[in-house]
Parts: sequence; C-alpha cells; structure tokens
Amino acid sequence: MREKPRKRSQFQMTWRRYKKSKLAILGLAAVAVLFFSALIIPLFKDYDTAVEQDFSSRYQPLSAEHIFGTDQFGRDIFIRMMFGARISLLVGIATVSASLLSGSCIGAVAGYYGGRIDEVLMRIMDVFLAIPNTLLAISIVAALGQGITNLLIALAISQVPSFARVVRASILTVKEQDYIEAARALGTPSARIIARHILPNAIGPIIVQTTLNVARTILNISSLSFVGLGISPPTPEWGSMLADAKPQMLQYPHLILIPGAAIAITVMAINLVGDGLRDALDPRLRN
Repeated sequence: MREKPRKRSQFQMTWRRYKKSKLAILGLAAVAVLFFSALIIPLFKDYDTAVEQDFSSRYQPLSAEHIFGTDQFGRDIFIRMMFGARISLLVGIATVSASLLSGSCIGAVAGYYGGRIDEVLMRIMDVFLAIPNTLLAISIVAALGQGITNLLIALAISQVPSFARVVRASILTVKEQDYIEAARALGTPSARIIARHILPNAIGPIIVQTTLNVARTILNISSLSFVGLGISPPTPEWGSMLADAKPQMLQYPHLILIPGAAIAITVMAINLVGDGLRDALDPRLRN
C-alpha cells in the first residue's frame, strides 16, 4: 500500500515558500553573516581597540593588518564597524521588541473590545502617526538628552502606533471566527482568548512588520547619530562614523563609503527578508 504523504508543519510550508525567492535567501544570508560578525568578532577584540586613538597610525591604507584601513584618529575601521554593527543590531532589536510589546497590547485591546475603547486608543495612535517617525524621535531625544537608553525610548515610542495598527487590523480579521465564539461561550477570560487564540492566528503580518521595523530602526539610529542626536562619539556607530568622516571625505573617501555601504546593505538585506516573509506568509499563496 502507498504510504500517506506526511503532513508538513506550518514552519516547513512557510520555509518552502520563502526559499523560492532568491532575493529573500540572499537577504537572509547577508543578515546571518552580519549577525555572526557582530557577535563573534568583537569577542576576539577588546573594546578599547575600537575607541583608543593612535595618531601615529592615522589614515593607514587597506592592508592585511587593517582590513578597512584606519581613520583620522588612527583607529581600526574594521573593528569599529563590527562594534558598530553590534550596537545597531542590539539597539534595533531592543527598540522593536519594546514597541512590539506596547503596540501589540494597545492594538489587541482596541481590536478585541472595539467601541469607545477602540476609538480612544486609535485616535491617540493617529496623533502619533501624524508626526513622521524620525521627527518624533528627534523631538523625544532633544527633550530627554543623548544616550543609548534615551535613543531606545525615543525610537520605541515612535514605532508603537504602526504596531498597534497592524495588530488591531489582524485581530479584527479573526476575532469573529467560530473558534473565538466557542472560547467565549466556554467562559474563557478575554486576556486568554487574545493571548492563546487571536494573536497566534494573526502572527503573520506582525512578523513582517517587526522585520521591516528593524531595518527602519537601524536607519533611524544612524540618521540620529549622524546629526548628533543619537549615539555620541567615541562610541563606534555607523552614523557617527559618517559624521566624523565628513571633513576628510574627498581625500579619504573610504572613511565614508564603508559605513555608508554597511548601512545600505544591512537595511536592504533586512527588507529583503521582510519581503520574503510577507510573500511566504500570505494566505493567498497557501496551496
């Protein structure tokens, strides 16, 4: 007798659809290399080597000893890039995690209960959405002051409305399903229905939004640092490295091209991953 085909799990089906996109795989590979480099390489290099100045080694060209050369203060650009990648990724992930948690709570309450609660919460979110993310983050950082913690708070607040909207829309599409009505009839508490039944079935758009927001956050971190409102020198960060290299960009273009390329490649790679996840999780493609 012919054996019945084994039923694939949801993860296997999603991965099967995801890997059909070569660009999505390329983006995933680039992100994996970036994560590996940011987490592993700094373990073999002391942080002091990324911030200590050595004027006798200024503007060293690309070599085996200094893969990307040295900057105007004699610091190894490659080591600073790796520590900068760690900072950008950690701050980006922490920021998106905080905004995801807050936005999910707001969107879940608004979408599930509806009525006046929905109106009040969404009108508050509309106020924040009326202000561009970067401008809102600049305003908050200017009020709180510079620093990684204040930057994280500012960027997290600026992204809460987008998550609240996505979660609310996802919940509205599933909250009237029969299994939700059955859970209500059994007397299941609302908080448990939201956490155990609604959010897991609305997770696709939330995952995509999370991925895309990580890329947007990394770009915002670099933008704020570039204008002097983010992570301040000598802490290695890609945006501040761009700002430091402006006076020497014509004589030593690699000082600005390397961190600029890192920002562009990272943001593009994460966006490619997000696009691949969006296509893989699209219910219209589940055949």
